[in-house]
Amino acid sequence: MTQGSSSDLKSRIESPIPFLAKTWPAPAESGDRPGPGPLGSAGARTALFLHRALDRASRSARTVASGLCLGVLTDEVLGRCCALAYERRLEFRSSEYNDSGLRVWERRFVERYLGPGTRVLVPSAGGGREVLALHREGFEVIAFECHPLLAAWGNAFLRSRGVSVEILSAPPDRCPQRLPDRDAVIVGWGAYSHIRPSSRRVEFLRDLRGLLKQGNPLLVSFLERGGGQELKTSRLANRLRRPLGRTPLEPGDVFGPPPMHLFSRAEIEAELVAAGFRTDHYLSEGTYPHAVGIAIE
Repeated sequence: MTQGSSSDLKSRIESPIPFLAKTWPAPAESGDRPGPGPLGSAGARTALFLHRALDRASRSARTVASGLCLGVLTDEVLGRCCALAYERRLEFRSSEYNDSGLRVWERRFVERYLGPGTRVLVPSAGGGREVLALHREGFEVIAFECHPLLAAWGNAFLRSRGVSVEILSAPPDRCPQRLPDRDAVIVGWGAYSHIRPSSRRVEFLRDLRGLLKQGNPLLVSFLERGGGQELKTSRLANRLRRPLGRTPLEPGDVFGPPPMHLFSRAEIEAELVAAGFRTDHYLSEGTYPHAVGIAIE
């Protein structure tokens, strides 16, 4: 696990992460019941404003703000916070970003694991960056995205580049029904960190595993834990959530914004195993944290 300063953690949280899973909007947990927290878009905007207002404050103040937001807001509103955060980041709906090609770790995955004509699935495709890059290299690509704004923009963008691939709509955290089998999966940049809790992440990976044969690869990128502040955040939030009858957060859940989960290496490897993968590669030093799972029986 990489240990980093609070500035390192902040830079990772604010680095480009295409939109994904459980964020349009996140469904409320079955155990939730109405509480005193703010609801709807107004509450989400208030929470984002509060957290950004304290962005330059002390680490302890940011931890308290994050814990309060995670503790008081319902899961539905937390999902809306994530949606709003990415709706406001116009770079993900820009030609410059989506024409920029594969990132270094994605390029290495392609060179090591993919052969000519490989059939690739891109979940959480955002505005189409990975789709366009893979299509241009001759791969057969299928993609999906749960955020309708990004999916619609991405499809228009791909058409403008002469690409016939359609980014399919999908429910949060799940694959669309009746997808064809694939030879490899590249989950959109950092998208895995937006799926909460662990049980949903494993279910999402199992959906993907069902489309692969034994020995096929999956690339997933995510955010890692830093110096421990995120653990204080989840503990504070849970002190507020339990009296409200809400599902407890997991260590590593942070408000961000947007709300997300920060991983340890042990978590990533355990979730891959639970979904039917073995970890073939894991790297976080000097690069965006990512892992490659190989489908097993």
